[in-house]
Amino acid sequence: LKGLTIINGNNYCLLNKQSKFDGEQIKDIEFIENNKLAVATIDAGLIHLDLTSAIKSTTITSALSINTIKKIGNEIYIGTSNQGLLKLKQDSLFAYVSENSSINKLNIFDLCKSKNDIAIATFGNGLLLLNHTELISVNQFEKELTQYANCLITNQSDDLLIGGAGGLFKMSNKFNYIKESAGLATSIPTAVSFDLHHKLWVSTINGGLSIFNDNKVEYINTKNGLSGNNIMQIFHAKSGKTYLANSGNGLDILFNNKVYNLGKKIGLEMINVNCVVEDNAENIWIGTNENGLYKWDGKYIVNYGQKQGIKSNSIYGLSIDDKNNLLIGTNGDGLLMLSNENKLVAF
Repeated sequence: LKGLTIINGNNYCLLNKQSKFDGEQIKDIEFIENNKLAVATIDAGLIHLDLTSAIKSTTITSALSINTIKKIGNEIYIGTSNQGLLKLKQDSLFAYVSENSSINKLNIFDLCKSKNDIAIATFGNGLLLLNHTELISVNQFEKELTQYANCLITNQSDDLLIGGAGGLFKMSNKFNYIKESAGLATSIPTAVSFDLHHKLWVSTINGGLSIFNDNKVEYINTKNGLSGNNIMQIFHAKSGKTYLANSGNGLDILFNNKVYNLGKKIGLEMINVNCVVEDNAENIWIGTNENGLYKWDGKYIVNYGQKQGIKSNSIYGLSIDDKNNLLIGTNGDGLLMLSNENKLVAF
């Protein structure tokens, strides 16, 4: 990489011409006072750098493909495709680095808090636990957990549930698993969630939904109302409605034990829906594959695409921050934020 890399604890940022730092061939560096550097460069002479302002303006999102956005505690974490784990901090993106450099190349599908760790579901590296700078590969201790982990969640007892190519697993403590696949419609979970009544919902490839309530299992699929059996995300809204991102069949809603195909109602029935989120005003935001971003307020549907500044039509992750801004994870256009004032910001 060309330019100057600044490391602060577990985070780093890269300064180069893309971030308005002219020097990319660094010869020498010297601190001249608090938070200020003198940087000797071959291609741009001597540069005086204020670290405070430099870090705030730095971006590392060029051609970034984002798979998931998760709020963990008071921080926003971003899982990327083959570019590792990022953290949104002070309106800038920082890459999370550790002594194990493999974290910087991970293909991350899901993230969640697990006791004192951050659990990371990856494609190709299975389940990883990150605690400060220590990165632990869990699947090397448990042969049944394959290299492919798709989805994560913790239950009321703080046990970690992991959906992977081998089924659904429960980890009560490190390296102690109970296989929970019995009752799943098919063996590969795509999403896992708890509803407001603490029922466990699991979607599987070609299997629709399996809903676990104590020792009972309820199945919901195309035979009893779903528009398709490949659910990519399960989102439980405050209203009690459950929104299902249906791959190739738009958006389904479950409410009062009935299934409604919202895709047919608002014209999204043939669209691949990847993700759904609800903002504080109860607007539903819908991320799709190749059709951009949609907002549904209960009456009208609005599309956000290239005309509004979203260059990528594939939206893989959506989240709402503490200020009710919408965070948008795109395939190839990095992280975007649509403010509650309808202004689009690129990080």
